[in-house]
Amino acid sequence: MFSIIGLILGIVGTIVMAQGLLLDDETIDRLSGTYFGANPHLKKKLKRDRRDTAIGLILLWTGFVLQFIDELFPFLT
Repeated sequence: MFSIIGLILGIVGTIVMAQGLLLDDETIDRLSGTYFGANPHLKKKLKRDRRDTAIGLILLWTGFVLQFIDELFPFLT
């Protein structure tokens, strides 16, 4: 049981982290544009990517731990 939940968390964590790499053309244009002073779109995107990466890593780590527990203690399921 823990193994299945761990696998699901691993898949979800991977999808959450991959969202930052899947950009449409409009977003790429905004991020690569030059602006006076600073690029506000880039700052917002980097903060969102950092948050998504942290969430994705937590989900992946939790998934691996659950799978590890399932292998070490099979009598729990």
